[in-house]
Amino acid sequence: MRFLNFCQQSISNSLILAGVLILLIGVASFLVQLYKTWILRERFAWRTVALPKRVQRIIAVLNLKNRVDVIADANLFSFCVGLFSPRVMISTGLVGSLSDKELEAVFLHEQAHIQNFDPLKMIFGQTIASMFFFLPIFHELNKNMITINELMADNWAVKKQQTATFIKRAMKKILVSPQVAIVAVPAVSHPDSLEIRIYRLVNPGIKHNFYLSRASIIITILFLGLGLFVWQTPVKAQREQCHLTSEFRIYYNK
Repeated sequence: MRFLNFCQQSISNSLILAGVLILLIGVASFLVQLYKTWILRERFAWRTVALPKRVQRIIAVLNLKNRVDVIADANLFSFCVGLFSPRVMISTGLVGSLSDKELEAVFLHEQAHIQNFDPLKMIFGQTIASMFFFLPIFHELNKNMITINELMADNWAVKKQQTATFIKRAMKKILVSPQVAIVAVPAVSHPDSLEIRIYRLVNPGIKHNFYLSRASIIITILFLGLGLFVWQTPVKAQREQCHLTSEFRIYYNK
């Protein structure tokens, strides 16, 4: 009986410890991402310049006043940053290289990220993926979510302009220029989804399939099955112990 109780207690303690570690990893991941987001914002904030008149005109029509910062930088980039009050940061290099309709397409793309709170979604998605790092399916789900967010933002721009021409032209100009490493926030040139987005813009009739690899599905099923077995072991053992104790008492009373 003592050995059985010891095994039960060990399994229970191990499960509790595992749960606490997973939670701590999640909290650490969330805080690290908040810090990276803050660093990214501070990295460009001190280079903010006055909004060019053409930018003012476009964002006024799109209702993005007080939500856009233009950064003095020759590189071509635009991204959305901020959790509960997201802002668009766009470089002077990108503004200068795009026509008005191409610039409008980029702002429409970023507008979709703002409306859908995509920066917040990305942080929570990455936090969950970090918490369950031992299950590759969560990493794939997070990657799918990022891609879908970018595709939806592209679709929003295409829908509003009633053509994919200008967002395609803008992306082409961005791709041929040196890339700035911006992976922690939704960006018009996010590296994890560029290939799929370009393919969809060139072939609008083809739908994007939500992809999960067989290996990640099998690993997840096996792990959950093992976890359920380990979780139920103390319960079954406790029931057997109670049953044996009851039989012993009945026999003893006789």
